[in-house]
Amino acid sequence: ALIDSLKKSAQETKTSAHWEAKTFHYSWTDNPVESTAFALMAFIECAPKDPIVKKAVRYLAVSKRGDHWYSTKDTAAALMALTAFMSKFEDSEPDYTFTVTLNGKEIASRKVGLSDLAGQGFRIETTEGLNPGRNNIVITKQGGGNLYYFASLSYFESSSNLKKRDNGISVERIFTWDEAGKNLVRPRAKLRSGDRIWARITVRPKSAYEYVMIENYLPSGFEVDRDAISENRRWPGYWVNWEIRDEKVVFFNSHIGGGDYLITVPIKAEPPGEVAAMPCVATLMYFPEINGRSKEDRFTIVP
Repeated sequence: ALIDSLKKSAQETKTSAHWEAKTFHYSWTDNPVESTAFALMAFIECAPKDPIVKKAVRYLAVSKRGDHWYSTKDTAAALMALTAFMSKFEDSEPDYTFTVTLNGKEIASRKVGLSDLAGQGFRIETTEGLNPGRNNIVITKQGGGNLYYFASLSYFESSSNLKKRDNGISVERIFTWDEAGKNLVRPRAKLRSGDRIWARITVRPKSAYEYVMIENYLPSGFEVDRDAISENRRWPGYWVNWEIRDEKVVFFNSHIGGGDYLITVPIKAEPPGEVAAMPCVATLMYFPEINGRSKEDRFTIVP
């Protein structure tokens, strides 16, 4: 009865299968990766020969982000399910060679044997040979045994002045000479070493979200003015935790709803020079595709 129910509720295509979560959207308590992992473990135990098993494995493989899934919670569930799959179906000793080509040029070739099953696998990284637009990656295998692989693409935004971005969370940041925000520090202003200013951040979510992280990056050449923090009250109580790090101040909240959330951070200019303040970034810890950032800012510090 359980297997029949799972088969009816599966979201199945020709190549993959997964199970949607039933909690409200962007809740950390449940998501498709975790739901699929537990459904897969049920099939491995009760119906291991069902074709949906390999489809669910393929879904988990393509849902991976680098060396993890969305969170520690669903990463643990996915690893449990994939380990159960390999324990069930890896009954032969691998003895094969695989080759990887990028746009027709070989970039890697490896021999795989039994001793490699307990290893870390093979990591292949390349930036050479990539073309603008379409690229072709071909993996071939000669010999016996199963070959498991995962491919990902990382890229970096190239810009001398990053713009504001809203992907579900609006982030505004201004710099002021006072905590109340009445005296604005103008763009590209000249400050003297030792000057104290305030980063004034307004976070405005489009919906109710769980487990939000705000990372306010410090301008290069600035330090958090800890004396000003001790002189004034602590940050608003709706931030359940905060950490001062070398390059940023990070705030955490388990739940935010509608309205504005304000943060003020006192910072002090240190070495002279042209400095940039990378955007302040807001991200859902378990659904990082929901995010937002402020624009980049620049200052000049003079002696």
